[in-house]
Amino acid sequence: HRGVSSLALMQTAAARIFFAVRENRPFIMNVYRCVSRERVEKYLAPLADELIRGVIEEKAQGMQVLEADKRFIAKVYGYVFVGLMLEWIGNDMKEDPVELVDRLALVIKGDVTSALERFRTDRRFG
Repeated sequence: HRGVSSLALMQTAAARIFFAVRENRPFIMNVYRCVSRERVEKYLAPLADELIRGVIEEKAQGMQVLEADKRFIAKVYGYVFVGLMLEWIGNDMKEDPVELVDRLALVIKGDVTSALERFRTDRRFG
């Protein structure tokens, strides 16, 4: 993975999750209709967290940021990912996963670094 950004790796992994969900469409749609949204979110949340943690760790290099703050940032972006996926499923998985993930990457590009900068303990100004 040398030379490849964590954001690009996250995009690839996220697209794979979308494609895997679409490959299992009958099962996923049944679960989506029959199980509470909360249970689906609980299943998707760890996948989303794993996706974003790599980006956060890469962008946090050279910064002093508390682990609790990194987890919080990951949780926020995880909610974004899970929300998009649930909406995508609810819309019958019509949108192209690669396009959706690319658009998400455009939204968050640079924002993770900005969030980490605001949580830095080595440069916090009161």
